[in-house]
Amino acid sequence: MAYAARNPLLAALLRHFSGACCRAVWQRDWDRTYRRVGVEDIARVHSGQHANVMEAIAAGDARAAHRAMPRHLEAVSIDMGYLAPAAPATGGK
Repeated sequence: MAYAARNPLLAALLRHFSGACCRAVWQRDWDRTYRRVGVEDIARVHSGQHANVMEAIAAGDARAAHRAMPRHLEAVSIDMGYLAPAAPATGGK
């Protein structure tokens, strides 16, 4: 409505409040995840994933970065309970 009314001040204010609300919800979920999974496990796994993404970017390897980032986002989604872990492979029978 703010955009339709061509009211940039109202649009900015609504964007700010929406962002703050989303950050509060995300932070609550992340804090819950830390308590459930454990800070050390999350830090170890996610730090390694961050390093993989950053190394690929630093090397100018867009394909490697493109492969590494979804793996990290999937791990975060699993840790936070938004996504179920993939079932292990059964070996073909």
